[in-house]
Formats: sequence, C-alpha cells, structure tokens
Amino acid sequence: MPVNAYTLLQLSDFIRRVLALNFPDPVWVKAEAARISRSRGHLYLSLLQQDETGPEPVAQADAVIWHSTLRQLQRRLGPALDAIMQDGMELLLQVRVVFHERYGLKLHIEDIDETYTLGKWEIQRQKTIDELRRLGLLDKNGALPLPPVLQRIAVISSPTAAGWQDFKEQLTRNNFGYRFGLRLFPAAMQGPQTATEVMEQLDKIRKTSARYDCIVLIRGGGARLDLAAFDHPDLNRALADAPLPVFTGIGHETDLSVADLVAHKSLKTPTAVAEFLIAHNFAFEQALAETGQLLDMLASRRLETERLKLQGLQQQLRLQSKAALDRQVRLLDYIRRELPSLASLHLKAAGRQLDLLENITGLLSLDSTLARGFTVTTKGGKPVVKASGLKAGDEIVTRFKDGAIDSTVR
Repeated sequence: MPVNAYTLLQLSDFIRRVLALNFPDPVWVKAEAARISRSRGHLYLSLLQQDETGPEPVAQADAVIWHSTLRQLQRRLGPALDAIMQDGMELLLQVRVVFHERYGLKLHIEDIDETYTLGKWEIQRQKTIDELRRLGLLDKNGALPLPPVLQRIAVISSPTAAGWQDFKEQLTRNNFGYRFGLRLFPAAMQGPQTATEVMEQLDKIRKTSARYDCIVLIRGGGARLDLAAFDHPDLNRALADAPLPVFTGIGHETDLSVADLVAHKSLKTPTAVAEFLIAHNFAFEQALAETGQLLDMLASRRLETERLKLQGLQQQLRLQSKAALDRQVRLLDYIRRELPSLASLHLKAAGRQLDLLENITGLLSLDSTLARGFTVTTKGGKPVVKASGLKAGDEIVTRFKDGAIDSTVR
C-alpha cells in the first residue's frame, strides 16, 4: 500500500477545502434548467450546458434553491419565477459552490437574473416570428374568412383557469339572448407541457372542424414570462395551419405572444374575446335588420311607383273611354242623320245597276243576237259550237232572225 494514499474522506475534505478556498463567494453561471422538481418547500434541478454539435451535454451539475431563498425569490419575482424555472430555459444564476463529503458537488442558487432570461427569450421569439413570416404562416390564419355568426366554439383552456370561467359567464350573460355552443378542450396553460397539450387539442379540433365556427385560446393573467409557451415554434405552426379562425385571450395587457400575432384576432383577456364574439354576432343581426329595413323601403317605393302608375293608367283610361264614347255618339248621330239619304242613294244606285243588268241581259238574249245577223246551229236541240263536232249524215237546224232551215251534213 502506497504511503501517500488518501482515504475517501480525506480526498473529499481536500476537494471541499480547495473549492471553498477558490470560490469563497457566490459566482454567476449560465446554464440550461432541466428536471425541475419540488420537495419539502425546496426546488431541485439539474443545470446543463448543451453541446452545440451533438445531443449530449458537455457539462452538468445538480443545483438547489432552498426554501428560504425560494421564498425571497417568489416575493421579488412573483409569477415570473414559475415562468423562468422551466425545463429548457436558459438561466443566469448566482450560485454558491458547495462540496459535501457524502453528497458531492451541489450548486446552491442564491439569486436569478430574470432580465437575462427575458433577453434570451426575446431573441428566440424574434427568430420564431421571422421563420413564420418566411414560411408565409404569420398571416395564414388571419386570411381565413369569418363566418357571419360565431356560435359553435372550440375552447382550448385549463378547466380550472379563472379565464375560462370568466369567458363562459360573459357569453352566458350577454344582453341579446344569444346562445353559444361551447366545448372545452383542456390543456395546461403554463409550464413545460403547455405547448404539447395545446398542439394535441388543436389536432383533435382539426379532425372535427366541421362542428365548430372558430377556436378560442384563453388563459388567465400572469407575468410576461408566462407567455413563453405561446412563443413555441411548433405550437405556432399548428395555430397557423388551424382550419378555423383562432382568437386568443391569454391575459396579458402589454405584451403580445407569437400566438397573438399568428391568430386571426388577438384580444387582451378571455372576457374581451367573449365581448368580441357577442359584438360580431350583434353586427350580423344589425346587418340583417338594416337589410330588412332597406327591403321594406325599396318595396314601399316600388309599391308607390306602381300605385302612381296604375292611377295614371286609370285616369288615362277614363279619359280615353270618354273620348271613344264621344266619338261613337257623334258617329251614331251622323248615321242617324244621314241614314235616310244614304238609303235613298243606295236604292237609286241599286236601281241603276238593275237597269244596267237588264240592258246587258237584253243585249245578250238570243233574239238580240239573231237580230244583229248571227245564226245559231243546233243538233238534237243542242248548240253546235265546233265544226269538228259534226260528221256526215248529221241532221242540223240553223236559226235566223226570220226563220230556221233544216240541213244534212255531207
């Protein structure tokens, strides 16, 4: 056995003293949070530095925020602490390097620089926006046409969220008696599971999209970093590709998430989303009422125009009927006055025509014809009009003015 061998305790104590000598004060360290858990009021996590060229980390250490420190951070940061302390978040932490002979190296977190995390988050947020714009997805959902009535609503929210309750109450108590069909698709609204669960519910809605008019994504208020999940690139690609208009009300008064930019319309709160839906439907009802009033007005104008036209026709008909009647009366008076003379003239004309016919008949009689030097030849009592109608031996009679001669054809 080598004389200079250390016991494990000696080695561990040496390491502890070396670390204590070289790190007497807390130091600031940049790392990514992973495997965050809570136990007995303390918060435990692993700190990682990822390898830019591969999936495995190049450095890793266990860390803890003790209960007393955690309470101080909660008082200072409020809800932002929960938003910051999420798996995958890059943090700037003030840590005290502690080595225990039994439990090994552990970093005791004493402070957090939330502005560093916000800055990293903002950089990643802008990258996501630029990528969505490059892919033509930033305005895709906004280009979907809005149905005239938004009544069948698919809601993605946490069933325990105050925003979900506010949304339902606002719709139910609307002043116009509108009824809405709501179906909740439950999902976490903060924490590491938010993006995954929201995307799962979007996929369910996509498969039954014909049943709904729109999608509403709502949550209660919170710190700015609470919106981090709604900047997730995959979540926002899913929102952009949604088959229905998406309305967001994720409860932040001053900051917009990427989901707000991708949505068809972004509103500040769940209550504001409900008010928008009510106002949209009221606008449709008003448009219907105005259209009905316009139709009534146009119909009244048309009826009045036709009434005046009919009235004019009636007046014209009365005038024309009176004029026609006057003409007929004058015609009858004329006929009554002129009828005797017209009858006399007509009888005289008829008498002259009879005399003419009588003269013509006299001129065309047989005696008149014979008197003018003509003869009439008959055979068997019938007139002979053609020589070809006779043959040898035929007996004929030829009449003259003063007598008749019997002849035989040779």
